[in-house]
Amino acid sequence: MITEKIYKNTDHINTIAFEEDGVAQSISGASRIKIIVGNNEAVIDSASASANAFDWTTYGSAGRLDLKLGHERDIINLKEGKYRALIIIYDATYPNGLPWDKLMLEVNNA
Repeated sequence: MITEKIYKNTDHINTIAFEEDGVAQSISGASRIKIIVGNNEAVIDSASASANAFDWTTYGSAGRLDLKLGHERDIINLKEGKYRALIIIYDATYPNGLPWDKLMLEVNNA
C-alpha cells in the first residue's frame, strides 16, 4: 500500500501511477474519480465541488493521476494523522465505479 503525504492549505501535488503488472494503465477515458477516506470521514469526488482536486487529462493516457488535495474542505477538517483511502475510477466500462487501489493518506498541517 502506498502512502501519500497531504499538506493542508497548500498547493502540493501528489501523483498516483496506475499500473497493472508493471504496465501503465490509461485512465484518460475516466468520467469520474472518487477517493473515500476512512469510514467516509472525507469524500473527494471529481463529480462535485472537488473537481479541481483531480487532473487525469494531462497525463491520464500514461496512467498518471495528479491530486491537489490540500485545499479540499473534507481534508482540511481531518485531524493530522494517517487514514486509509480507496480510489474508485468511473468510465464507460464501469459506470458504477471500479475500486482501483487502496492507499494511505498522511494528513499534515503545513
